[in-house]
Amino acid sequence: MSHFHQDHSNNKDLKLSQKIAHIDYQQTPSDFGAQILESRLIKTMQPLYNHRLRRTRKLYQVKLSGNDHGYMKASVEMIHSDASVDEEKFGLFRSPRQAMQKLEKLADQYFLCHQLLGLEHHNAGKTRRPCFRYQLKKCLGACVCQEAPETYNERLVAALRDYEIKVWPWKSAIVVEERNPSDSEMTAWHLIHQWRHLAVLDDLSDLHEHGFKPAQNITSNSHQPQSSNGEQDTESGFDLDIYFILIRFLLNPEVMRVNNVKIWECQPA
Repeated sequence: MSHFHQDHSNNKDLKLSQKIAHIDYQQTPSDFGAQILESRLIKTMQPLYNHRLRRTRKLYQVKLSGNDHGYMKASVEMIHSDASVDEEKFGLFRSPRQAMQKLEKLADQYFLCHQLLGLEHHNAGKTRRPCFRYQLKKCLGACVCQEAPETYNERLVAALRDYEIKVWPWKSAIVVEERNPSDSEMTAWHLIHQWRHLAVLDDLSDLHEHGFKPAQNITSNSHQPQSSNGEQDTESGFDLDIYFILIRFLLNPEVMRVNNVKIWECQPA
């Protein structure tokens, strides 16, 4: 609805509203399923006015390594979206520019050195020159070895801690049961493994087709799931948008409670 409330003040929203002739909708048991479905449909249909959630084949991470003086330096490296996630690196970004912008913000917050973050070129010779931010007293002197490496490295890791890739906390795959609080008959089952959304299951017996079986009795107190559409399987490659949706819901008990979402563990079939 936000597209139509402000369409008179936003050129893109105005074009969007002028071209719309009909609106369809698909109902999901909760916001969890709605966000998963939205992300998948945008990548499948590639709508003209939505670029934000389109599939990204290349992702970027911040990698830390030590230099000759014991300081940790940062570099931005590309990874393919279908590659395994390296938990020793930090962040997942859509472009090098996005990663650099995040490093710039962290530098301001934690007084980090732009040279060591790869944001400013430095002389690789014996004579070390201070970074520009050192002259502004926004760097504590790691670029010219005036700050202890241990102190700087500790602050750098603290700055990046919130961008660590979340370790998969379950032994194997899980089934996420999503139930509509006002209609217990409306249920969906999501098969998820290693932060990858593998499928929406029509029936729990379909778990075997994906190489898993329930590790506990899931079917008790459960109704037959209601399928949202005929295209249930999703691409199993790593998807950045799906990753953010999953950690936002599955690692927050309160969000799970509000959306009536439960987790059931699986094991290899």
